Amino acid sequence: MIKVGLTESVALFFLIIIMGVFFLWFWGGRSKRGRRALRDDFQKTEITLRCPYCGNVFFNLKKMEIVQCPVCHNFVEED
Repeated sequence: MIKVGLTESVALFFLIIIMGVFFLWFWGGRSKRGRRALRDDFQKTEITLRCPYCGNVFFNLKKMEIVQCPVCHNFVEED
């Protein structure tokens, strides 16, 4: 049997907790970066527009020069 003192077991416990927190922090940050990149790619497509008044992102499927925002109903020009 392996004899482990109180200080070693407490140190091992905290080491495992710190490693778990670091792993969750790293994994969460990585997945957010992927979602952010996906969102940026989505907003850079030619058929999406952002309303300057309410900030809504919507599709311009008909590719018209002036479109009406579906949320605030203001007219938005394509850049």
